[in-house]
Amino acid sequence: MQDITPATPASVQMIQSYGPAGFRIAGVDYAGSVLITALSTTNVTVTELNALSIDDFNRLWTLDPPLEVLLVGTGATHDVLDPSLRTALKAHGVGVDAMATGAAARTFNVLLSEERRVATLLLLPLAH
Repeated sequence: MQDITPATPASVQMIQSYGPAGFRIAGVDYAGSVLITALSTTNVTVTELNALSIDDFNRLWTLDPPLEVLLVGTGATHDVLDPSLRTALKAHGVGVDAMATGAAARTFNVLLSEERRVATLLLLPLAH
């Protein structure tokens, strides 16, 4: 059997698993929703898509180099971002895509392994 896991440094925040209680990221368990960049993961208090605001993303705007892609995991199913939030996020010059949390987690890992400047905010899969 051939290992197809991308070779990444231990500090890179690859998402290893997720479920209704939280996430396992780079060997650390997180309860609740999270905001992840290549080098850090933090818990966020938001549990529902309609409760997200631009302030939930503030720490992303100081990244150097700047963020290129932002994924929003919307919970168990795909949902759309509020148009005003989408506009506010795009005003920061990043591509924004919303999808179910599982899809966002997998897409984040792929983009991270391609060394893209990506971040994701993942709501719990059953918090939708």
